[in-house]
Amino acid sequence: MKMVKIIYPLIAILFLWNLGAGNRGASLVEEGNRLFGEGKYDEALTKYSEAQMELPESPDIYYNIGDVQYEKGDYEKASALFKKTGESENFGLNARAGYNLGNTFYKEGKFQEAAEAYKSSLKLNPDDKDAKYNYELARLKMQEQQQEQQQKQEQQEEQDQEDQEKEKEEQEEEDQQNKDQEEERQEEEDQQEEENENQDQSDQQQQPPPEEGEEEETKPNKPEEQEMNQEDVERLLDAMLAEEEDQRAKKMELQRGQMPEVLKDW
Repeated sequence: MKMVKIIYPLIAILFLWNLGAGNRGASLVEEGNRLFGEGKYDEALTKYSEAQMELPESPDIYYNIGDVQYEKGDYEKASALFKKTGESENFGLNARAGYNLGNTFYKEGKFQEAAEAYKSSLKLNPDDKDAKYNYELARLKMQEQQQEQQQKQEQQEEQDQEDQEKEKEEQEEEDQQNKDQEEERQEEEDQQEEENENQDQSDQQQQPPPEEGEEEETKPNKPEEQEMNQEDVERLLDAMLAEEEDQRAKKMELQRGQMPEVLKDW
């Protein structure tokens, strides 16, 4: 891929032509271009910034500062500066700004944006072979990137599907285990209940029958039976006493009838 274009001779000539030799802004730009060529990007940036204070509306200075930021690896600032440069009325400068903007996007891996920037540059300068080459390269990388993204998406969908199937199988296995445990618990309860019933029957069979003459256990009074009141008790006692008195009388009469007759001594 082609490197960023630098336009020191063009900028210097423009400043000298428009502003005259000895102009402070033009001199600062010329000094910044020299430092840039020597790879002294921080020092060049200082000179461009000083020149910008002298010529705040110059799009050329924005362009050169963008070149410095590009070389320093600050592609976000470089992109903003190249976009601002592309708003100028100088079509040639706008074409170069579009080219460098494409280079900046390419460095960031934004291949679709890079292709659009190269395309904009070619509209202003259709004969720029570097821009044509980089445009096709950006399109190729964009297609590769889209294919990779599509492949990753498909792989992610397959992985999600596998995870769902695995989760479903695990849930079914867990449900089956719970069902088996419940059936086993119910079976144990039924078995225990059956054993208890058998034990009760065995105990009843082993219990000896009551002996002959053994009185059965007195059953308690039924709940509906009422207790006797005081008057009933007194009447019952009177009847018992009368009956006893009657029996004693009968007994005495019986005894008198059995006594031997006494003979009188006449």
